[in-house]
Amino acid sequence: MLGRCLARPWPQRGSVFLRPVVEGASRTEERVIRFAGSRVAILAAAAVLASPVWAQNSADPFEPISVDLPGRLELHRPNYVMPLTWTDESEGSEDVELNFQISLRHQVGDTPFYLAYTQESYLRWLDEENSRPFREINYSPEAWYRFRPGRLPMDWLGLDVGWEHESNGGAVGESRSWDRVYLRPWYEQGHWRGHLKLWYRIPEDEKDGSEDPTGDDNPEILDYYGHHELRLEYLFTGGSRLSMTTRYAFSENRGALQLQYAWPTPTRESYFFTQLFTGYGESLETFKSNRTRIGIGFALLR
Repeated sequence: MLGRCLARPWPQRGSVFLRPVVEGASRTEERVIRFAGSRVAILAAAAVLASPVWAQNSADPFEPISVDLPGRLELHRPNYVMPLTWTDESEGSEDVELNFQISLRHQVGDTPFYLAYTQESYLRWLDEENSRPFREINYSPEAWYRFRPGRLPMDWLGLDVGWEHESNGGAVGESRSWDRVYLRPWYEQGHWRGHLKLWYRIPEDEKDGSEDPTGDDNPEILDYYGHHELRLEYLFTGGSRLSMTTRYAFSENRGALQLQYAWPTPTRESYFFTQLFTGYGESLETFKSNRTRIGIGFALLR
């Protein structure tokens, strides 16, 4: 669908943007000018919206697009902006949300110890009646130790042992948070990447009441998130990428599936990006809801 939209001439005949240029030109010259102008406009818009000035081109069409960040910062999880996302619960334009995620990591010196921070936000930017609020923001600091095979030839394998905190930063009564420790075996070889993340939730005491600032904010979260996450990603020749992430709580027969597809922008400095999520555990405030969300936008990927 996106390809058909981009192939459509824009601006249309009679556009005020091209009218001063084509005045006095022959019909053939006018068509050439309009055709060229429409393509330039599309490419310019894509470059402005999708291409950060600090991105670094990838010379090899198979290699992922690399990004030059200051210091020793690296991309961690997908970094994206989707201006338009819809759920199966949306009833009008006010329910359309802008969904974006920022995720960075840092290797501490030359050690195998890493620190990371991820933030995902949902902005109801068309809900003018309620002053376009942020419906939800989730914060996730993380730390892990990375084991590599060392002198073995299998340098495409690894194991991360880490800790992760996730919270919505809410006040008493609205707070949602939990902590977990995890094992994450992973591999990156050729066209394929993947990991299996297995976690144990750090237990918390039961709350004495809704206004108790201590205690467990989400006593049932494992019934919806389960104890594992499986992610697989395939890198196509040409730069496109397709990934699948799944979770499943076997005790309650509840799960989630997320599909992401990304393809390079014309400048090969970032990606066009689309995402589909369906199931439980989309975010901390809605993890008990079985919902489906689809969105489209732009991304920077590791």
